[in-house]
Amino acid sequence: MTTARLFLYREPEIPWLRMADVGMHLLKNLGRMQISVRDEFVAHHLTGGARDSILSHFRVPDPEETPGPRPTRSGPFFDGPRLAARLAAMLAKGERGKTNLHLIPFPEALVRWDETASVHRAVDVVPAEVVLVSVAGLGKDGDWQSRRIFHDLVIGGVYQYFTGEKSCEDPRCFLHFGGDRLRMNSREWIACDRHRTMVRDRLHP
Repeated sequence: MTTARLFLYREPEIPWLRMADVGMHLLKNLGRMQISVRDEFVAHHLTGGARDSILSHFRVPDPEETPGPRPTRSGPFFDGPRLAARLAAMLAKGERGKTNLHLIPFPEALVRWDETASVHRAVDVVPAEVVLVSVAGLGKDGDWQSRRIFHDLVIGGVYQYFTGEKSCEDPRCFLHFGGDRLRMNSREWIACDRHRTMVRDRLHP
């Protein structure tokens, strides 16, 4: 049986975020998998790489506000899907594939392009081969509430990536609100049976 591998990256600009704790939370919710904690992503994968130079290509103007209640965000803003794709291209061949997942906490606000409205929209999570999770809008001191919200956003991002779905009708499920961190703040979340089975089959084929 193939064991899934999850790579977690420290972010020096978010000193309160302990990725080892994030790894334990993932093990509790996802079951058996190999988890590795690494230093900052660009420094790890690109010798002598200039992180700021890479990020500058994905900075976008301030987005339109997403309808409904959301945390206050301030710039800079970055195009999450395009940035995630660029970072994935930096991965070694042996660390790509359906049972490998890389998770990066991101200190700034992330957006995606809304083709229907032709504007950028703020997002909390980019569910891709490299999962980006924004901490913009969370407490800078890393109180217990901020850590819990981040942990749940991580689980939601992993479930979105492995299931290919962004919402769920089950009100208890991580995907029910599609990553709206304000609503995730209010309760303990689980995975519904259907999504749990989908992720288990993907992680442990």
